[in-house]
Amino acid sequence: MIITIPRYHMHSFAISDDDDNDQWFSIEVQLNMAILKVLVSLSDFCNSPKQTWKFRQSHAVLRAKYNGDSTWLKHVPLSTCFDWVVFACVDAFSKALPTLRPLEIEKLTLGHFLVATNYLECRLHAINDLLGPGRVKRVEMDEHLPPAASPENPWTTAFPSYTPDEVAVIVKKEDQPFNWSPERVRIGQQDLYFRESINPDDENVKWQVKTHEQIARGDFRFDVPTCRLHGVVRNARGQLMGLLLYPDAKPDNVLMKVDGDTWVNECRGNRTKGWTVAGVCNWKALGDS
Repeated sequence: MIITIPRYHMHSFAISDDDDNDQWFSIEVQLNMAILKVLVSLSDFCNSPKQTWKFRQSHAVLRAKYNGDSTWLKHVPLSTCFDWVVFACVDAFSKALPTLRPLEIEKLTLGHFLVATNYLECRLHAINDLLGPGRVKRVEMDEHLPPAASPENPWTTAFPSYTPDEVAVIVKKEDQPFNWSPERVRIGQQDLYFRESINPDDENVKWQVKTHEQIARGDFRFDVPTCRLHGVVRNARGQLMGLLLYPDAKPDNVLMKVDGDTWVNECRGNRTKGWTVAGVCNWKALGDS
């Protein structure tokens, strides 16, 4: 039996100190248009050796992540810990959310993926190794919004800024639009690639924008194969949510044939028409050199 975990974004986690009597951790994810927070405490596990083992494994992985230790993460990905919790609670969360109006695929925007309109919390329980959520509570959104940028020192860029609702999403599967993070997007007639920021106003993403500003000042011809930024996506609080890129060229996206011919294979599967074809062999990415 194949169990499908719904698409979600890992927002954050918190974890108990090593000297705490009660071991616990909490995770926060975004699923569709809701923020979900789950508290997982060993005190809520009763006669559940299998689930207790899963808890201790997840606690160890999260602790390793928190401490910057990659030992555990080599064996158990962080996403495995989140999947264990999310799958146990997703049905209860879905029932607690208001019914959404049917979405027309052609009208899906980044707003449907990035903007949360509900915040829900619950505790995870295990009795006789049966895992399930407690009562789901709705929390006021304003309590959990990240702080807005200081008006005294606002972040600016020379590139155009778009709200999530202004960017259309090209979904991978029309019957399961939310099972993948948005990558291919469109503004007007221009197809672009969306690179999401892990956190709002992430400093690394801001640094990438500055790098693209330097590239833009170079005034390269558009046929020069370099990654180019079209614009940025910012939420209602002005926070940077991601980048809108033209098809990007980098070593890992440049293919080399054994006879030395090279060309670009970019944007996660898109390719130069008439060059690369399905099943092609004898290729090596320059980034592997």
